[in-house]
Amino acid sequence: MWALVAGVVISAGAAVLVARAALLVVTVQGGSMEPALRDGDRVIVARWRRVRRGAVVVCRAPGGLVLPAATGVPLLVKRVAAVAGDAEPSGGVVPAGHVYVVGDAGSGLDSREFGAIPIASVIGPVLGNRGTS
Repeated sequence: MWALVAGVVISAGAAVLVARAALLVVTVQGGSMEPALRDGDRVIVARWRRVRRGAVVVCRAPGGLVLPAATGVPLLVKRVAAVAGDAEPSGGVVPAGHVYVVGDAGSGLDSREFGAIPIASVIGPVLGNRGTS
């Protein structure tokens, strides 16, 4: 009996560790992804690098980028507008190993301002969200 309980507890603990390693919860700050995501929404992010054009992703802000003081977190939630080899909205071509990310609202900090970002900066795609309302 105790061996069964111990096995269940160990299995549950291992599942929690795997989930924490594979998933991340991020709170959206700002309105650049409206109407898809609003300020305060929480999103679940898969920590793998496979991203596709049109996917909403969480990525690290490019080095040297000054984010508004209110956020305090160097993460951005954006949509992948172009992948390596695609034409950028600014007229260039996305280089190999990079993606071009934009906000849905057409405002805010995104690749239109700082250019394509390395794919290694992408934490992963958003799997789902839990709205604030």
